[in-house]
Amino acid sequence: MMLLAWLVACPRAAPEVEPALVDSTRATARVEPAGTVAAGVWEDAEFPYVLRVPEGYELTPGLRGQNPRVTLVDPATRARVELSVYPGGPRGPRERRGCTWTFVDTARYRQLALAVDVTIGTCTPADPRHARVLGYFVEHAGSAYDLEAIIPPGKLVDGKAAAERAVGGVRFR
Repeated sequence: MMLLAWLVACPRAAPEVEPALVDSTRATARVEPAGTVAAGVWEDAEFPYVLRVPEGYELTPGLRGQNPRVTLVDPATRARVELSVYPGGPRGPRERRGCTWTFVDTARYRQLALAVDVTIGTCTPADPRHARVLGYFVEHAGSAYDLEAIIPPGKLVDGKAAAERAVGGVRFR
């Protein structure tokens, strides 16, 4: 009996509080898209260009501060065009894992209806079962713009035509 009275009279330790699963003391960063699309035209929120989106193409916006800024996919060929911007970066192909830039040339190419030199390139995959990459590279207002078309195997002719419809819609403001 004495033991029971002593146990009841002893102060109890407060139960341990489990830490919250979410740290509510930190501000949550807002994730914003890199731009918006209206009436079939993508407008970047940070860089001075617009991109006319060909009818039927799927558009996926990138996130502010990240690349690619926007991705377009042709539904028929599944050819994908990724537009990336590198402030202060040099124009030209960037290293890609699994393929080698086997052709690179700079001239006034009609695929990008711009009044500036465009560097184009073909990145040939080491494994022919993988996609081929066609690159279109241009400089504007101190930034390098990379438009890379990822063409699925077996779709080179139709995929290239689909990619050119997409990259041909770039205009600088």
